[in-house]
Amino acid sequence: NETAPPLRAAALKNYDLDSKICNSCIDLSPVRDYNDKKTLDLGGFMKTIKDKQLLVGADFAGFPLKEAVVAHLQRKGWTITDVGVRKDSDPNDTDLMFHRVGLRVGSMIAEGEFERALIFCGTGMGIHIAASKCPHVHAGVVESVPAALRAITGNGVNVLAMGAFYVAPQ
Repeated sequence: NETAPPLRAAALKNYDLDSKICNSCIDLSPVRDYNDKKTLDLGGFMKTIKDKQLLVGADFAGFPLKEAVVAHLQRKGWTITDVGVRKDSDPNDTDLMFHRVGLRVGSMIAEGEFERALIFCGTGMGIHIAASKCPHVHAGVVESVPAALRAITGNGVNVLAMGAFYVAPQ
């Protein structure tokens, strides 16, 4: 019965962003149960859906959809942590490209900082692939509320990706 090692490393220190690889993916043993809060040294508890805490990230293409979704969630009382493009972001900042935002979100899920996340890019595909490179991230691309509900309840998805080219804010 080994306990998991501390996972409190800064999110970006786990990644080689130039090669788009999550360094957490390299050593998967011992297998860690990221949902068992008792065995992890997180410096606090995971931010959960039950507590209305959600992580979001978007590249420039996904920014308009992310803004609409975040505004809706905040009106419903959710606390949102945004690790992607913001209104004042520099369009030339390469740290805000879809694969880097996806890896950043994936790292925070893999390290147990957040239970779930929403990510946005043009199609939803690129950012979803990047986030999925991290252990314990189960990302799915969805284009409707029924698809999102099914992905979460039926497929165990913990990161929902949406494409701003295909999903219209309502």
